[in-house]
Order: sequence, then structure tokens, then C-alpha cells
Amino acid sequence: LLLGGLVEGFYALTGSYNVGIAVYTGLQLVLLALLLAAVVKYMREFGLPLILQAFALLFFGLSPVVQLFAISATKDTLFSAVELLFFLYVLRFFHERETFFTRKRTLVGFVFTSFFTMILRNNGLYIVLFTLLILAFFCIRDRRKFGRQSLVVLLGIGLLYGMYVGPVYSALGVRAGGVEEMLSVPLQQMARVHKYDYASLEQEDLEVLYAVVPKENLDKYRATVSDFVKADFQREAFDLRKREFFKLWLKWGLEHPLTYINSFLVNTVDCWYPQAVVDGYRHADGRGSFFDYQVDVPGTEVVLLPGLHDFYEKLSHDVELQKKPLAFLVLSPGWYVIVAVVVFLYVWCYRRYKLIVPMLILLLSFLTVLLGPMALVRYVLIFYFAFPVLLSFLLAGDCYGRQEKAAVKKAE
Repeated sequence: LLLGGLVEGFYALTGSYNVGIAVYTGLQLVLLALLLAAVVKYMREFGLPLILQAFALLFFGLSPVVQLFAISATKDTLFSAVELLFFLYVLRFFHERETFFTRKRTLVGFVFTSFFTMILRNNGLYIVLFTLLILAFFCIRDRRKFGRQSLVVLLGIGLLYGMYVGPVYSALGVRAGGVEEMLSVPLQQMARVHKYDYASLEQEDLEVLYAVVPKENLDKYRATVSDFVKADFQREAFDLRKREFFKLWLKWGLEHPLTYINSFLVNTVDCWYPQAVVDGYRHADGRGSFFDYQVDVPGTEVVLLPGLHDFYEKLSHDVELQKKPLAFLVLSPGWYVIVAVVVFLYVWCYRRYKLIVPMLILLLSFLTVLLGPMALVRYVLIFYFAFPVLLSFLLAGDCYGRQEKAAVKKAE
């Protein structure tokens, strides 16, 4: 609605798709700058050292991944930024509980970041719902203090989401996506068995599989991308033979467990292995697909800064450049995921449990990504955006404890 509306709207006014694309890009740049600036502001409010605030500012401004996605027409950019704000509101809930429910601005911000996290990507719904269940537990425990306010917040989030997926969806003619989007992992596993263990398969089993996934698509199997297998997924046949399909999936899993494990690991390795190169959509000419730095149709490319343009294009498509020593510290999603795991283990070992619950948001994000069609940087962009905050957990975790004591004292 936002992207298509601006592009088509300005095309109707000016006859140029580029104008609408430029307006959308400029709007996203401003929104992302505001959201990331809010992160630095949060760090200041929590009393984190100035050097960590400065690092966050420099990281957001100079990281080529942040820069590339700031101008990318993908929902993941705004989703990840809003999800990070949701993460920080949950952090504030645990360390400023006494004042969290007395600040109207905080409550309104929490409601809207929850809402936008839920609607900008489908997995955001599950992340928010799971987190709200945990927060509800603590609110019930302190219901005499915060019962009324927490109920209003939950009703507000539910009302906004209900209106969006109800009347708004209906008015816009929005239809549900195909079930195959949720079957990426099973389809890839079965396709791998079909490719490498075909001689051991029974004809009756193949007939069940072919009814749902045409053989031509199974022959196009690529270990790192499920799109080629599920492209012509037969939804009606799946609805009729759903029980048979899942029985076959389970049967092949028991007969070929290592093939299933290999399929899952190969399909997700670029997300969690630091020196992996993200190139699931490698082009025919050998260019990688870490980030497709290009103006796609219906827009036309106009280069205003050739030097900067060449740098971004090389960074995006040159696989050898991405493999250079220490390049993974800047580019690889696996590196940022590993940092998150280390921080999680650190706060767990030191029993800073009020830092752990916000980190469950990142864990849920990662788990939902593992069930997706392939490994893409945009799927785990939240780990790049959250990187400075996670470092603060590791290097200045005591600041959050002091903030909690200050909030209690202020409330008293």
C-alpha cells in the first residue's frame, strides 16, 4: 500500500515511475533515521557510557549493510527498525516498571510499535504475541498496581490489529498467501530425498508427491533456495491429500534422517555461519546476491555518484570481496547472530534475567527465519540494527540495573 501507492500515484501525476521510487526512498530514509536516532536516545536515557552511544551512531551511519537497506524497497527495513523499538520498550518495561504505565507517551509508543511489528511481516505477529504473553504474566503478578493500565494496552493493540486485518483487509481485497510459504522446509527436505535417494523411493509415494509438487519443479531443486520447488505448488491437490502428504514427509524423514538434516542445515547455514557467503540467488553471470543493488522495473537506473555507485555494486555482487579476511565482521549475518548468542549466554550466566526476556524477541526472529525459504540478509536485519544495544548488555549491563533503581526511587 505504501510502496505501490506512492509509485503508482506519482506515475499518474508525473508519468515517471522514478519519481515515486525516489519519494518512497526518501521517506524511508527519514523514517529509518528517526527510528535509529531513537535507539541512541534510549541508550542515553539508560545512562550508557558516551563511547557506546557514539559507537551506535557511527555504526548506524557507516555500516554498509545499514546504508544499503536504508535505500531498499523491502518491508524488512522498516520492520526491523520498528521491531528494535519494540525490543527497547520491552527492555524499558522490565527496568522502569514503576513509571512505564504512568507515562502516556510510553504506552502509546509501545502500542504502536507492537502493532507495526505485527503487520509489517507475518512472523512479527508471533513474536509480539509470545512476548505479550510473558509481559501479561508479570502484569498479572502485579495486577493491583498495573492491572487496569496493562488491560488497556492489550486491548489497544488487539483493537488496532483487528481493525487492520478485518475492515482494512476487506476494503483492499487482501487475500491470504499460499500454504506453500509455510512448507519451505518440508518441501526442500523431500526434494533433496527425491534428488539423492530416488532409486529407493516407492512409486506410490512418488505419485503422492507429484500430485502436490510437479516433477519438473523437483528436478529444479537447489539446496539453498526453496522457491524453485514450490513455484508450481498444487494447493487444491494439497488440500485433498494433506494427510497423505504429511505421512509421506514423516516416512521419508524416518528413512532418510541425515538427508533431512543436511537439507535444513544447507538451507539455513548462511544465517548462522560467520564466514558463509549469502548468494542463494546467484546470477547467471556469476554475480552474488548478498544484496541486489539495482533499480528494478518499472524504474530506470540513473547514476548520480559513479564512485559510490560502483562501490555499493561491487560490495553487493562480488563474492570474492565478501570472502576477504575480516569482511565477515561487517557483512556476514552469521557474525551478528553469534554475537547475540554470546550475549545471551553472558546475561544468563550472570543471572541478569531482565535482559533475557527482551532477547527472546531476537531468538524468536531467528527461529522463524530458519523456517523460511532461504537465507537472506534482510531476514535477519534486526541483528545488525540491535548490534550496538547487544554490546551494551555485554559491556555496560550494570547501567540497566541502575536505571531500574532510579525508576523505583522516582516512583516512590
